[in-house]
Amino acid sequence: MARRQPARLDHMVDTMGGRVVFWTRIMPGVNFDWISFVAGMTSVRFRVFIFYSFLGMIPPCATTVVMGDGLNRDPRITLAMGGLWVTAILATAAYFWTRRKHWAGPVPVIAESGVNPEAELG
Repeated sequence: MARRQPARLDHMVDTMGGRVVFWTRIMPGVNFDWISFVAGMTSVRFRVFIFYSFLGMIPPCATTVVMGDGLNRDPRITLAMGGLWVTAILATAAYFWTRRKHWAGPVPVIAESGVNPEAELG
């Protein structure tokens, strides 16, 4: 089972591309170093990785700044932005939850040598 996880990750990256990086960058509490490390082991191109990383980091940074500014002005702003952030996290989780069967679909067979025989055929 553990051997299938890298193949599932590759399958998800192949079907979603840089969107995987985007969604993981938006989620708070996810270590950016691990995202970068894992993305480097997948088929995501560097330019795609940089582009989606940049886009994925804008919403959390903007939300955090607005929440901090709201503490001085009106705490309701901070609460509203916090609610928006939680809603976005739940929507992201719901999206991945509903799509999990699609990504868990047929996983490419990887030979003992670590090479995908179907990819070799062209």
